[in-house]
Amino acid sequence: MIRQLLRPSDTMEIGLSDSTVSLLDGAGFKRLVWTDGREMVDTLFGGEVRRTKVKRKAEEFVLEQTIDGDTKIREKYRLDAKQGDLVYDLKVESKRMPIPVEIRRMYLKIKN
Repeated sequence: MIRQLLRPSDTMEIGLSDSTVSLLDGAGFKRLVWTDGREMVDTLFGGEVRRTKVKRKAEEFVLEQTIDGDTKIREKYRLDAKQGDLVYDLKVESKRMPIPVEIRRMYLKIKN
């Protein structure tokens, strides 16, 4: 899971509805998250419990995940209003890592 987040995808497709956001990266990894404040709980392949919450306002949304209470992942997606590009910020904190990892990626808008 963390490895997938740390490997940059060359494309990102985002779909929005009133209460959900769907994320599809270039590797075919797809996620659907609720933006109405509810907490989503699921179990990962290794049996770890992941809790996810999403906050959405205007041109950005923040996806916060906690895995077994020891790893925290914060993903922030923000649309640059001038250019139409997507700014993606990732922060991973874990008791298993000596320092947090922070990454910023820019996805350019594809002109149709």
